[in-house]
Amino acid sequence: MNKTRARKTKSAGGKLFRDSSGQDELFEKSYEQEVEEKKSRKVECLGMTFENDEMRREYFLEKLREKLKDPEFRKIEGFPIGSD
Repeated sequence: MNKTRARKTKSAGGKLFRDSSGQDELFEKSYEQEVEEKKSRKVECLGMTFENDEMRREYFLEKLREKLKDPEFRKIEGFPIGSD
């Protein structure tokens, strides 16, 4: 068996990998690497594709801002009483 390949080992709390030196690693990537990948990844939501999660969020926040300007929208039964 080739010792340079990473082996999966079972763990109670998540992913646990052993690298070629025999050292255990809890995750394949660092948190910073995961965040950077998520920022640059295309996102599909409700049949629309966005360049990244931030652009998706901005799009829907703008839609919400437009809806909140409509007084009829605020009269819907169960709409929360409060300010923007």
